[in-house]
Amino acid sequence: MEAFDAETYLRLLGERLLLDREQQHHRRSPLDLPASALVVAGLIDPERAAGVIDDHTAALGLRSSERGFPHFGPPRRPREPGKLEPRETMILDHEIAFGGGMLFLRDLTTTSKGATVRFRWRSDASRSRTGMRHFGHAGHQFPWGARGPIIEDDQGNRPTVGSGGGGGNESQWDGELTLDGTLSPTTEWLTVDGTRIKVDRAIAQSRTWVEPIDEQGVIERFLWRHLAAGEMPFGHAVELAPAIEALKAAGVLTGKEALIGEIDAVSAQLPARPGRPRATPSANSGASLPETWRKLLSRVGRSNGPSWTRVLGALSDRFDGIQVAVHSISSEESGFSAEFEVSPNLLSPSALGELPVVWWARDDKGNRYLGHPNGWGGNENGATGTMQFWPALDPAAAELQIVVSADEHQAVISVATTPNP
Repeated sequence: MEAFDAETYLRLLGERLLLDREQQHHRRSPLDLPASALVVAGLIDPERAAGVIDDHTAALGLRSSERGFPHFGPPRRPREPGKLEPRETMILDHEIAFGGGMLFLRDLTTTSKGATVRFRWRSDASRSRTGMRHFGHAGHQFPWGARGPIIEDDQGNRPTVGSGGGGGNESQWDGELTLDGTLSPTTEWLTVDGTRIKVDRAIAQSRTWVEPIDEQGVIERFLWRHLAAGEMPFGHAVELAPAIEALKAAGVLTGKEALIGEIDAVSAQLPARPGRPRATPSANSGASLPETWRKLLSRVGRSNGPSWTRVLGALSDRFDGIQVAVHSISSEESGFSAEFEVSPNLLSPSALGELPVVWWARDDKGNRYLGHPNGWGGNENGATGTMQFWPALDPAAAELQIVVSADEHQAVISVATTPNP
């Protein structure tokens, strides 16, 4: 039997893909996932695999008659270790009329480098869509128009307000305001566009810890992790077939037919991302699924989640070179979300052979939930934004744990779902 040559396999695959016009409009090269699978399997090193991808991208550019091709980004470098600043988080929990809508101010977080106010803005439905402006002064982008609110503390300090990460649409936007300048560390209230808002330091109690990830084969972990994480940075469902075909050709999946069957079964039941179910599964449809996925899919289609917001300001220890902060968690009927900060930036596409980081959640009723980014900003060193989880939170749950799974460890941030004291 002829020995499998991973580089030759990828080059032949690349030649076939040159004729596939649909693949040419993807953000990442269609060779990325099968190349990454072969790197993880130890059949090719990342540098050689990246060289094949570069050659395929160049060939596509030569053959394309359309201006601007190709659009593929370069293979990512492995992430560098990150670290977050110590911070203090305070509750604002106040809504004001602003920018042609209502601006709900969730919380204020301060570090030695500045401060951030997280918000949700809902527009006035009667406002003209064509009349909306999305770019503010000095290059700042605000979802409601040309300026940010004027913010001042009880000592008269007035920082410069900018726009940070966020996401949404013209009717609703979850995001953050960056405050550049001094705020008094003992401030008891802020004035936001003339409205005085009390600063409450009685945040929800939370616990954080780091735990090892259960042992699993490298191929199993690679496939399940990519299925759970989706295609970053937007979390769209990933098509695993190219990676599976590459591993089959290499003989790596011989004897793993049950694994492939489980992956197919889960893929068939996954809702259309982000968080919009295709259909509610039948009572027995998840009987043969792996336990974690069965517990996730059992609540798909439910819209009975409780409505609450918990401001917690939790900061994890470093794990696998990563540090995560969860500032607040908000639950609604259709799902729940976490306002987060992470270092380094885990929302960029992973490097060849590098496992994507997955955001899970679990409750004390045995349910599982899966997160995907829903608006974020940052650079290679870190990212901030909103992580949206589905399905809806079980209304009977008394404890919720956000779980961020990396290479060998995962951080857990736990909070009670009972009201703040």
